[in-house]
Amino acid sequence: MKAAVAADPKSVMARASLADLYMHQKDTAKAEQTLHQASEDLSDSESGAGMLATYYIRTNQLPQGETAYADLVSKHPKSAALKIAYLRLLILNKDLPKARTVGAELAKTDSNIPEVAVLNGMLLLNDGKTADAFATLQKAAKANPDNLVVKLWFGRAARAKGDMAVAQQSFRDAAKLSPGSLEAQAGLAEVSIDTHDFSTLHQVADTAISINPQIAGPYIWRGIAEGSQKEYDKADADFHQAIKLDPKGPTGYLELAQLRLFQQKIPEAKTLLEQSLELNPNSSRALRLLASALMFEKEPAKAISRVQDQITKSPQNADMYNLLAELQLSTGDAKDALTSSEKAMQLNPNDNSAVITYTRAEVTAGDPAKAVAKWQQWTTDHPTDAQGLTMLGTMQESQGDRNGAMASYKKALAVQPEQPIAANNLAYLMVDTGQNLDVALSLAQVARRALPSSPNTADTLAWIYYQKGNFASARDLLEDAVKTAPNSASIHYHLGMTYTKLSNTADAMIHLKKAVALAPNTQTAKDADKELALLG
Repeated sequence: MKAAVAADPKSVMARASLADLYMHQKDTAKAEQTLHQASEDLSDSESGAGMLATYYIRTNQLPQGETAYADLVSKHPKSAALKIAYLRLLILNKDLPKARTVGAELAKTDSNIPEVAVLNGMLLLNDGKTADAFATLQKAAKANPDNLVVKLWFGRAARAKGDMAVAQQSFRDAAKLSPGSLEAQAGLAEVSIDTHDFSTLHQVADTAISINPQIAGPYIWRGIAEGSQKEYDKADADFHQAIKLDPKGPTGYLELAQLRLFQQKIPEAKTLLEQSLELNPNSSRALRLLASALMFEKEPAKAISRVQDQITKSPQNADMYNLLAELQLSTGDAKDALTSSEKAMQLNPNDNSAVITYTRAEVTAGDPAKAVAKWQQWTTDHPTDAQGLTMLGTMQESQGDRNGAMASYKKALAVQPEQPIAANNLAYLMVDTGQNLDVALSLAQVARRALPSSPNTADTLAWIYYQKGNFASARDLLEDAVKTAPNSASIHYHLGMTYTKLSNTADAMIHLKKAVALAPNTQTAKDADKELALLG
C-alpha cells in the first residue's frame, strides 16, 4: 500500500486503501494520520481534500474534524476543496456562525463549484431564508443540469418555498439522473404528502420498495397512501413492517398511532405516541396528537401537564411551547398562554404560528393593542410575509383602524396577489368606504376563486353585486352562505336588503330581524333596524 502511494502520490484510491488497512488493523491513529496527510497533499482535489472529513463524520468526531480543518485551511488558504470539507463539518457540528463566514468566502471566490451552492443553500434554508436558498440553488441547477446533489437540494429549497411543482420536477430530474436514488424518491414522497397526492405517493413508495425492500420509510409512505383511501388493513400491515425493519425509528409508531386515532382506538394510539416520543423526544407532531387524544377524553389538565413534562426533555422546542399556549388558552388561562407563546417566539422568531397564538392570548386578556404592535413588529422584520401582513390588517380592522387595515392588505397583495383573505377584506372595506366598485369586484372574485366554500367570500362578493344592482346573483350567493353560517349577522342583513330590492318583503323582514338579534348594539343592527322601520 505504501508503495502504491509512493508510485502515485496523487491517487486518492491508494491513500484510502492504506487508511482502510490501518482501520482493519484497528490502528485508528495511523489511519487518521494517513488521511490527514492525504487531505493536505491533495488539497487541490475535492475528493482528496475531503478524505479526512469523511473519516471524522463516519466516526462521529465532528469537533476534532473542525479543529483539524481549521488548521488545514490556515495552511492552504487558497484551497477551495479544503474549505468545502471544512464547511461540511461546520454545518454538521452546528457551528453556524463560522459556517456562514466560510460559506460567504466560498460564494465570493468559487460560486461556480456545485457543492459551494449546495452548502450555502443548506445554510440559507437553516436560517429560514428560503427565497435566497431557492435562487442560489436554481442558478446552480441551471449551470449543472446533471448534478444529482444540486437537483436534490434545489427540490428541497423549492419545497421549503412552497413551490411544489418545481420541487416535484427537480426530484423527478434527480430520479432520472440516478434511478436508484432513495433521496430522490423521498423528495417525491414528501411533495406528494404535502399536496395530498396519495396516488403518486403510492407509486413512489412501490418504486422505493423495489429499489430496497429493507428500508422502513417507503412502507410508511405506502401506509399513509393506503390510510387516505381507508384501506386500513393494508396501512396497518405496512406500518407494522416499517416498525419491524426499524424498531428504533419513531415514525412507524407515530403513523400507526394516527391510524388508531382514525379508528377511534384512543388507548392504543396513546401508547404508540408515547413510544414515538420515547424514541424522539423532540417530535412536536407526536406530542400534538397525544394532547389531542387527551383533550378528546376531556382531560385538559392532563394534556397541559403532559406537554409541560415533554418540554423538560426538549426545552428548546418552540412548537411545544406554542402547543402549551394553545392548550392554556383553551382552558381560559390567558396569562400563562401569553408566557408560553412569548417563550415560543423567543425560541423561534420566524414562526408566525406563535405570534398568532400570542395574538389570541392578548385579545382574550383584553389587550388587543399589544397584539397589533406585535404584528407591526413582525411585518417590519418579515416584509414579504403576506400572511403576516394580512393578520396585521385583520387586527387593525378589529380595532377600527380602517385606513391602516387597507394599507396592510394592499401590502399583502403586493407580495402575494392571490392572498384570498387580504383580497376579500380589502374588497369589503372598499365597498364600505365608497371606493371603486370594479376594483373591489375584481378582488372579491380573486378571494372567491381561492375560497369557493367560504361564507365570508360569498358575503363580500354578494354585497358588491348588490351595490352594482345585480340582486339575483347576490341573492343566490347569500342564500347558500346563510346555510353555512346561520349565525352571521352580516349575511342575514345583506340577504334581507337583497330581498327588499327583489320586493320580497316577508323574507326581508325575517332576515333583517335575525341580523338585529344576532348582533345587538352594533352598526349592522342599527342599519337593519332602519330598514325595518322603512318596511314596517
